[in-house]
Amino acid sequence: MDALPGCFAEHGFQVRDENSFLGLVDSRLLSASSADFPRVNRELGRAYATCMRPVEAVREPACLSLRTRFLTQHANQVDELRKNLVPSLHRAERRYGVRLMFPAP
Repeated sequence: MDALPGCFAEHGFQVRDENSFLGLVDSRLLSASSADFPRVNRELGRAYATCMRPVEAVREPACLSLRTRFLTQHANQVDELRKNLVPSLHRAERRYGVRLMFPAP
């Protein structure tokens, strides 16, 4: 990950790691005017996508492997949560008049 600060610097952002960059993103987007927001967002997004590509190439397969292992090892608990928690959340939606969003399994 030593290359990450250098990559961000090549894009004009002096940060030490991913979390520092994300903090910078928050501050830049919050302070950007409506007119500047799209440009600032594109610049930050371009730098993030470029610099994080090698990290994500490693992280994504590792996360998928860990997810698969977790779901296999905890299949009964996951099924129980899906069976009980999700209907309970839907009841809360109706009761409190809010709409919750659920990711696809």
